[in-house]
Amino acid sequence: MVNRELLAPCGLYCGACGAYIATRDDNDRLRAGMAKVFGCAPEEIDCQGCQSEVRYAHCQTCAIRACAGEKGFEGCYQCGDFPCEHIEALGARFPHTVAHQVIMRTIPQWRELGTEAWVATEEARYTCPSCGQGLMRGGTRCPGCGGEVRPD
Repeated sequence: MVNRELLAPCGLYCGACGAYIATRDDNDRLRAGMAKVFGCAPEEIDCQGCQSEVRYAHCQTCAIRACAGEKGFEGCYQCGDFPCEHIEALGARFPHTVAHQVIMRTIPQWRELGTEAWVATEEARYTCPSCGQGLMRGGTRCPGCGGEVRPD
């Protein structure tokens, strides 16, 4: 069964998000690394998924999340305006991340596959083919075996 708290409307599956993984694993080293990426203090990296009550600060104020909620959508895959100005603004705000390219890949897939199959696809994508360890979006090395990975 899909954990709906991990379904970010934008298509950035939270199960592969560094902020979520750092919180889930109580990983201070990853939390510090994510803080550098997002330009915040490490203690601000506290997230249990975009649809949970405990969200990273960016997700609290995310225009994409708010827009989907106002429209009653589970995700942008249900919206005829995709990609919209909110999606483009995210790409401009975080140009150093893979977020925009991942969104542009995932929303059409989510639309085509449906939620259950799309989540299964994302979970498979973010699993190391060598050792089976979960991977983080944007990562280039498996935290389990140290092998090079490029899931994005």
